[in-house]
Amino acid sequence: MQATTLSEAAADLLKRRLAGERVEVTEENRSLYRELVTAGLAIPLHSFARGNEGHFRLTEAACALREA
Repeated sequence: MQATTLSEAAADLLKRRLAGERVEVTEENRSLYRELVTAGLAIPLHSFARGNEGHFRLTEAACALREA
């Protein structure tokens, strides 16, 4: 995984998700989730009901940050 610097907003989203908060994907925060994907910290999920990038799952690398 390539070292990536997250924006302050994306880092805040990651902290909220690692704390267990469910943060719904909206048009306003979808770019932040995409930033986490680029950093290797999230995986986009697609569903019939929510469409492409309707959900994002944190990767093992992201979850390891919770324990660090």
